[in-house]
Amino acid sequence: MAFEKLAVLGAGAIGSTLGGYLSRAGRDITLIDLWPAHVEAMKRGGLRVTAQEEEFTVKVKAVHLADVCTLREEFDVVFLSVKSYDSVWATKFIEPYL
Repeated sequence: MAFEKLAVLGAGAIGSTLGGYLSRAGRDITLIDLWPAHVEAMKRGGLRVTAQEEEFTVKVKAVHLADVCTLREEFDVVFLSVKSYDSVWATKFIEPYL
């Protein structure tokens, strides 16, 4: 079964890296983050991923947490990439969009 619509909730270091690689691979992925400046930077200039073996910039779909309610799509899979103490609220928050 192929998952079509993907999202990462928490686009920090780990979530952004995951989202960047999946976006570069051509997957339909949305990065959701709490930090407005980071969301705007991703929208404006793409996402820059720096790994040990390579560095690249890729265009990504980025959404601020407060704007998720405006999305008309549902996700097949959402990767939670938040601190462990944020897992409960993040799970409850994103559940209606699955």
